[in-house]
Amino acid sequence: MLKIAAQYADTWNSYGSTDWRAPADIIFENTKTRVELIDKYCEDIGRNPESLSHSMLFYSKNSLKIFKNEENFSKIVRQYQGIGIDEFIFYLPFYESEKRSVLNKVAEDIIPSLR
Repeated sequence: MLKIAAQYADTWNSYGSTDWRAPADIIFENTKTRVELIDKYCEDIGRNPESLSHSMLFYSKNSLKIFKNEENFSKIVRQYQGIGIDEFIFYLPFYESEKRSVLNKVAEDIIPSLR
């Protein structure tokens, strides 16, 4: 699938693991490996890997962790930016009311500084 994305896609999306309960470090390492592979496949066919947007879907445990607080959000996003992820998709934790204030601060203050 990664070879097909390398050849034809405008955006490639990862979610890190088929196990929604996987620990964050496993999800990160899986994503890092996949980024390296898809970049290699792009290079193998003469495509600049930077011409392919790399996105990450955060859901379940990962989504809850990223919205723990503003500092955690920044740290995790920067960690994924460091391996080449340039778009982020979040399942928002609206069912946890204490996360709403974090979400508001992230949207207003943190996200603009990470662009």
